[in-house]
Amino acid sequence: MNHTLIARAIALALCAAPLLAHATEAELMQRLDKLAAELEQVKAELAASKTQRTEPVAAPAAEAPAASNGLSGPQTVLSGYGEVNYNRPSKDASQAQTDVRRAVIGITHRFDAKTKLVTEFEWEHAVTSADDKGESEVEQLYVEREFDNGLRAKAGLFLIPAGLINTNHEPTAFYGVERNFVETAIIPSTWREAGLGLSGTTQNGLTWDLGLTTGFDLTKWDAASSDARESPLGSIH
Repeated sequence: MNHTLIARAIALALCAAPLLAHATEAELMQRLDKLAAELEQVKAELAASKTQRTEPVAAPAAEAPAASNGLSGPQTVLSGYGEVNYNRPSKDASQAQTDVRRAVIGITHRFDAKTKLVTEFEWEHAVTSADDKGESEVEQLYVEREFDNGLRAKAGLFLIPAGLINTNHEPTAFYGVERNFVETAIIPSTWREAGLGLSGTTQNGLTWDLGLTTGFDLTKWDAASSDARESPLGSIH
């Protein structure tokens, strides 16, 4: 309670007491009315003070973050990985070899929460020239759009969902130093084509993919070449 207001009410009553003995009835009634009015004022001030103590103080509203096409993180993300292989035949140590097998740089840019651009650039064997075995390539370059019903559509250059490794070909995704024979000689890795793709995931976890893409030109396949003997589909990486 507000002790100042209580003391004020008591003081008013005490000050009025000596005057009651010498006042007329009309004066007494007038003074009583005045005291009653002052007491009502004191009661109102006490009630207001109590309300102010019990009501919670509203916290200032937090400033809303600036909208950025519905994105909570960065719009552009730079990523990459490298693979260094060391092979040492157990029966011929002189054939031991170290190779910077590949270096990959990826750039992903989100136009909004459901639309993104995916790019990957790859260099193999740390060199690319006319006299050295090496390769520089655009591995992926496509735009993907997600829809409310769980479907995803993409257009551009993207990986073909074939085999176990092609879409998960990073070095930490498979056992061993080199990719297995099936995923290199029978199913080319990394196999990519240009076209349109549509994919989705069902409620029971089944993922499906459809697409219309470019394919192999088997008229350029020379069965007598060393590349053809290594891979039935020719020299594709």
